[in-house]
Amino acid sequence: MATVLTSIGLPSPAANAGPLNDVYYSVPFSSDLYVIVEGASPDPAPPARIATDVEWEVDGFPTPTPAPTVYKAYEWSDRVWGVMRLGDITYADDMDFDGWIKAGAPTPTRDTLIPGSVVLRYETGSDLFLWNYREHRDTPKHKLTYGEWQRLGSPGFTDVLNQGYQKLSWTPVITAMVNLRESVGVPLTFEEWAALGYPSPQIVTRYAKDLFCSVKGTPNIRDLGPGHYTGLIITLEQWRAAGSPPPERC
Repeated sequence: MATVLTSIGLPSPAANAGPLNDVYYSVPFSSDLYVIVEGASPDPAPPARIATDVEWEVDGFPTPTPAPTVYKAYEWSDRVWGVMRLGDITYADDMDFDGWIKAGAPTPTRDTLIPGSVVLRYETGSDLFLWNYREHRDTPKHKLTYGEWQRLGSPGFTDVLNQGYQKLSWTPVITAMVNLRESVGVPLTFEEWAALGYPSPQIVTRYAKDLFCSVKGTPNIRDLGPGHYTGLIITLEQWRAAGSPPPERC
């Protein structure tokens, strides 16, 4: 599953790096201290993380700086996030129930993107997906309705080129395409399709570089493509639906 998720335009969080300086930030919802990390990449890679006790001790237990914090959530989720201002960095971390109580049971706002989130649009369709690098415990990507997108302030989105989702008009299989031009992709199970936010596939009669071949000694035609790695013996009607491509020898 992780391979599928990272292969279709999902940014990868940065590895934990060392603290950028010896400033430690305290927050209302947790006893943890936060630090800004070295080599922080632009969103959605996390620019900060929780400090370890050893780091704080080595630095001489400096007095933490209280981080201004507001609380946000998405309308389709019950997860509340603390959005902290760490110096010049804005960082969001989600809270458990105890953290929410510790913060005073705040009512979150739900009308803006939470830091670390991006909106994606794949080449194969007009669906917009919101993805957050911390959401993997639930659905990693959420397909936005038009109303949800508007209520978030109509945020800009990133076009993911040469990738997306396709389905042959004559088979039920949905394929996550990591390279549309070269017909590189992986067939999805229902569970994988759900975890990816139920993307609407582009309906095609055939993939860009799939192969149809005749099986020696039989009247069968086999489709070799990203949706059928080992080949799929197709019916005459399916072959016609694919455009009646001249078969090669398997």
